[in-house]
Amino acid sequence: MLHSKLARLVVACVAAAPVAARADDLFQARVTSTDVDRVVRNVGGSSLLDLTDNLVQAQEDFFVYRGRPFVSEVRYAGINRALLFNSNANGTRVNLSIPSTGFTRTFAGPTRENVKDQIRDFIKKDGSDEYAKFLEQTNELSPVAVNDGNPGAVTAILADEAFRKFGLRPSFPDALNSSLDADGGKFRVDLRATTFDAEVAEGWSATLAPSWQKKLGERVAISLGGIFHFRDVEGSEVYVAGIEVGVPIAIIGKPEPGLTWQVTPFFTGGISASEDFVAGGIILGGGLTSLLSYPIKPDLVISMGNQISFHEGVPLNVSDYRFDTEVSQQILKNALQISYGPSWFVDASITHTYFIQDAAVETYFTPAIGAGIKIGKSVGIRLAYSADLGDDYTAHNGNLMFSFGF
Repeated sequence: MLHSKLARLVVACVAAAPVAARADDLFQARVTSTDVDRVVRNVGGSSLLDLTDNLVQAQEDFFVYRGRPFVSEVRYAGINRALLFNSNANGTRVNLSIPSTGFTRTFAGPTRENVKDQIRDFIKKDGSDEYAKFLEQTNELSPVAVNDGNPGAVTAILADEAFRKFGLRPSFPDALNSSLDADGGKFRVDLRATTFDAEVAEGWSATLAPSWQKKLGERVAISLGGIFHFRDVEGSEVYVAGIEVGVPIAIIGKPEPGLTWQVTPFFTGGISASEDFVAGGIILGGGLTSLLSYPIKPDLVISMGNQISFHEGVPLNVSDYRFDTEVSQQILKNALQISYGPSWFVDASITHTYFIQDAAVETYFTPAIGAGIKIGKSVGIRLAYSADLGDDYTAHNGNLMFSFGF
């Protein structure tokens, strides 16, 4: 589906181009006719597909380009000259170039419809790897790319969710550090709302992350979780669904008093889709999280969390279409946290995140503060605020976490 969308994109940009784009439009096209009249238009919008559908049909703001040869520059999520098109007057000869990858190809046929079909066939069969290379470049250049390279991308979401569960010490009982017996378990729900400003675009997101933990013994538990994420970038929509499986292991813990050390190997995977970005794919990965905690006083605990995670794109074949996800990223996370409280509690932490491979937002800090209450021995509610602070990227996050043992 995504590559048929790209075909619409390519064919669309062949026909015409925009009028008066707003400065905050996520996708923008500048079209200049190459005839003697030299008609210039700038048009933008939140959906690349809507923009290009109007272009291919030479309608609405693009009607002026019917019967005119033109060149077009398309700006993609803050990346200038991301796609270049050069069309003759009747659309029977179109050159497509992607400067970031060096790709260029001319499509020619007896009619505009024939050229459109050629482009669709190219994208459907042997052109998917070229577009995947383009999306790989967007991960390195755009702070709002879908799959990688920024705090709102799929790789960061998968790494963050694992770290929140296994790298930051909960202030209320969990499956490994509680009075629950060996058959006990815990259900946890995280709800998160975010607003962000990424210089080239602003937006918001919402995340639901339910999880379940069960003890397998005094020192081992299993954790199963889901991730459901929606992001709006200047009106462009991104959907993400993921899973997470972890095995927390208490290396040092009860019955030893004082210092505790928990290590968690985990697997994670997600699928993303955005018609507006014409992007998406499958990303699989995993990693290892370490959580070291020490009680300075009975109700005052200082903790250190460390994590490395690995994320790889996986090709997806559906019918005659092939979706290539050119992602190969590793993410490091390191945090310090302090928490205090008996039945009520407060906690504060600072986390540093670093993308080892090239990324648009290479590194960022996440300060966080939370407060909540423990009800009995196994129920807890926590409200928290955090911020993601990187170069030309700022996000504000509100989080509600609810947990109960059984």
